[in-house]
Amino acid sequence: MDHTLRAPIDVFVCVFDHLTRQELVSCGTVCRRWRDAAMAHSNHFCSVNLSAIDWDFEARVKRLSAAFEHSERWDVRLRVCVDYAHMPWRDRTRNSDDEMAWPSHGPLLRDVILPGIRRSLTRLVHLEIASCEGTAHLVQAALATFGPAPQLRSLDLSVWNFTEEPTYHPILIPHDVFHGIAPTLHSVDLNGCVLSHIPSAAFSSVITLKFRPFPRYNVPDYLASHFPAVKHVGGYFNVQGLPTQRLHEQFLHRDLRSAEMIIRPPLLSDELIWPLTSIPRTVFTSIPRTVFSSIPRTVFTTRLQVGNVPVPALEPFLDCFRHNPAPVHLAFILTSESCIQMTFSYSPATSAIPIERTYKYAHDCMVGESILVLTRMCDLVPHLTSLDISVHYLSALPRCFPVLPGLKALRVEHITLVDSAIRPLAALDSAASVVTQCPQLTSVAIVGVGPDTAFDVASLSGIGLSGCSHILRVTITSGLSGEVRQVMATLGPEFGDLSCALRTVPWKTRDLYSNCTSLATHFSTN
Repeated sequence: MDHTLRAPIDVFVCVFDHLTRQELVSCGTVCRRWRDAAMAHSNHFCSVNLSAIDWDFEARVKRLSAAFEHSERWDVRLRVCVDYAHMPWRDRTRNSDDEMAWPSHGPLLRDVILPGIRRSLTRLVHLEIASCEGTAHLVQAALATFGPAPQLRSLDLSVWNFTEEPTYHPILIPHDVFHGIAPTLHSVDLNGCVLSHIPSAAFSSVITLKFRPFPRYNVPDYLASHFPAVKHVGGYFNVQGLPTQRLHEQFLHRDLRSAEMIIRPPLLSDELIWPLTSIPRTVFTSIPRTVFSSIPRTVFTTRLQVGNVPVPALEPFLDCFRHNPAPVHLAFILTSESCIQMTFSYSPATSAIPIERTYKYAHDCMVGESILVLTRMCDLVPHLTSLDISVHYLSALPRCFPVLPGLKALRVEHITLVDSAIRPLAALDSAASVVTQCPQLTSVAIVGVGPDTAFDVASLSGIGLSGCSHILRVTITSGLSGEVRQVMATLGPEFGDLSCALRTVPWKTRDLYSNCTSLATHFSTN
């Protein structure tokens, strides 16, 4: 006898809270009682994805229609993702080579897909529609006819301008979208869309908002009127709508928990010298450092980008550190996207949330160019407490920082240069004997080492330990198997002893305990 048949629905709900959506759907196929309990759970819904570039697009449309019918018959919630954003191609059958052709799926979108979404709005939990110039007008017309969406949790609307035509028009979202009824709509992502000047009641419960690009008018007032409950804001500004000092000051009075602003000026001419540009620096120097230092609850992540080339603007942020002493964490790594990335973060005394800035250098990805970047951060040395760095950048440290007096944690990412266009930094004779002294260093973490690779600690020869007489913890983590080996030792002024010891240690799980024991014996006797 199945005793679960007597269990109340609340018991099932508590159990289903710990299951994934796929497991929850599988539980709904056991019996009628389990199906009723699973369907009553908020995480139970069917997901349907449709892309206009699928080779079997018409067959997928039929399956989507069947999903709409199944949802209506059994009252099943739906998650619908429709991707009509695609590149056009040149129509060779026309006389003009400049004539762009779009896929002939417009009638299916107008007559089948959008009407099916409209009929299923009462059961939708997530709606995502991506369109382009050829189909945006169909989506805009459908939005005007959408009724209430009582279970909708997230909305993602985007229109992409692939041809960069000056006649491009964004999607206009009417103020009465969903008839103003969307009480569970907490996440909205709008790309290439424009809201009506009249606030929509459907957006009154939105907590997370991504808007690309932000409107040119007063953003804080705009958020207060259109999204009164928003806590997390993300988006970018065009060059015509760059944030001003007043914008940052007004954000301080908003009850925001996070805000991410990306400034994206249009692609400028070749006269713009990389990476020291005049426009972004002018903009950011107009923002006083007191604005950055007095953010009590908001985390601002600012990225500057010119076209597809990220442009760093370090000076205003460095100036903040010069006048506001606080512990600083600096990450300077070689990312998988073959670019140099720097991340600063610090926690002021008035906040437990770190304020963070991320800068990416993607100009030819040459490690040698990083030296000029590091030398601009010498004023951060008294505040630097932790450092993340790629193993290929270690030889650049002595040329920039003779001493890091407050550095306590060093994380070295072991990244291979195989199948990479990145050239390692060549050693200079003048800097061969120079080291960066780190007297307060207590932790060294080496990550990403292969399971059959012995890490060459000689690459750490640029880190000096003069005055370091305390216990140093060294952790080596395999990037594949996740093995962790810890060595605790008292080191002298260099990594020489540790280097000799680790070179003789093979990377084998069965030898892990004996190796650590032998290393401890080695350091205790020396």
